[in-house]
Amino acid sequence: MFSLFVHVKSKRHACSGKLVFCYLLYIAGLILLGIYLVPVQNVLFVWIFFFPTVAYLLGGKRLGACLTFLTLLLLLTVLYIKLIGNHTIDIVNVMVNVISCYLSIWCISHYFELSRSMANDSLEKLAMTDVLTGINNRLAFTKTFTKYQSQYLLMVDLDNFKCINDKYGHDSGDRVLKLIAHSLSTEVGAKNIFRLGGEEFCIWFAAKDTNHAQAYANQLREQIADLDFQVNSEQVRLSFSGGLVKHIPGSTQSGLLSQADNLLYKAKDAGKNKIIF
Repeated sequence: MFSLFVHVKSKRHACSGKLVFCYLLYIAGLILLGIYLVPVQNVLFVWIFFFPTVAYLLGGKRLGACLTFLTLLLLLTVLYIKLIGNHTIDIVNVMVNVISCYLSIWCISHYFELSRSMANDSLEKLAMTDVLTGINNRLAFTKTFTKYQSQYLLMVDLDNFKCINDKYGHDSGDRVLKLIAHSLSTEVGAKNIFRLGGEEFCIWFAAKDTNHAQAYANQLREQIADLDFQVNSEQVRLSFSGGLVKHIPGSTQSGLLSQADNLLYKAKDAGKNKIIF
């Protein structure tokens, strides 16, 4: 169902992009046709100066830039055809002023669209980042789920984390989470690790078969067990239990997480510090 939703959403986005493209071409074509049919003295061509702003507003940076450039070339062509036989108007003066004004508005439109795009990217990144650890959060996991098809998903939960919080305080618990997140992201890459909430993490990785996947998952488990974490000179042992599943074609996010979660708690019941596939 999730993959179907993404497919429908991408089709809608593509259709919307085509509609915007056609609409902008219609606007530019209508204005250029008017410039061509109406005498230059009516200065109808000034209407074309609002086109860069509309093109960037509706089409975005890439489409806006392409259509703005194309429209400028067509505008100069139409004006040249209209003015070449008119001896009462200085063609050079008109062309210079039109180009200067059009380029100025184009630059301003491009700058504001670039600023808006960067602001949106920053907000999106902020929304998909876990505040405490700085790694990806559950929203990021949902948005990128389909990218990891055919890879393995390791869901882990830190062992005895509540005891660490109760005995050493929540500040120490936060330090543990940051340490775990840093250690795992260094190994698997920051884009492949997600904190779903509390002390629960999900890790994506590729492996050629189940045996290699289990070996790599246990390597990560041993890496965490070897971490040096101390509170007031007291060594604190860290470990996690995990459930390992494969994202096969047709898997849903909820179904895969539920499967991994069940395996994780089987690992907890089996004595903790284990990976079950």
